[in-house]
Amino acid sequence: MIHTGSHILEGFSYWKVELTSGKELTEDALSFDFIRGIRNIDWALDLVSTGDVGKIRELKLCTPHGVASLPILEPYTAFQLKVGTKVLLGGSERVLQAHIIGRVDDRETGKCTAVIWDVIEQKLYLDYSTSIRNFKRWRDGVSDLGELSISVLGVRLA
Repeated sequence: MIHTGSHILEGFSYWKVELTSGKELTEDALSFDFIRGIRNIDWALDLVSTGDVGKIRELKLCTPHGVASLPILEPYTAFQLKVGTKVLLGGSERVLQAHIIGRVDDRETGKCTAVIWDVIEQKLYLDYSTSIRNFKRWRDGVSDLGELSISVLGVRLA
């Protein structure tokens, strides 16, 4: 999955964050560690496990239709995930259907605002309101995602 920006031309997206320190991290950048070698910056490895997910000031989704931004007002409320399906015939290939960034707006109820890049439709959905506890589909033809794994995403509720 090593990118250099060409994936935008292919209809895909990537996330970018600005931390409270002013430092920017992006999935489109490369990192190195002795276990995995050269790899793209990863949400779980480089933000959740380091605690930097709690220092996000702004979360962006960079798409072929432009950049959408979510200001993050409280620590540990930003999240991102990708939705895909596996091809039944043909091995372990995964087909990306959507890339989602979001912000939990109410920790008690799980209410959140999301930005969704629908890879299949090549359409950007802005300010989609749903719940991290029961993430609903954004259009007909896709399934509800249900409860998202807050520990994997790095979100802290109530």
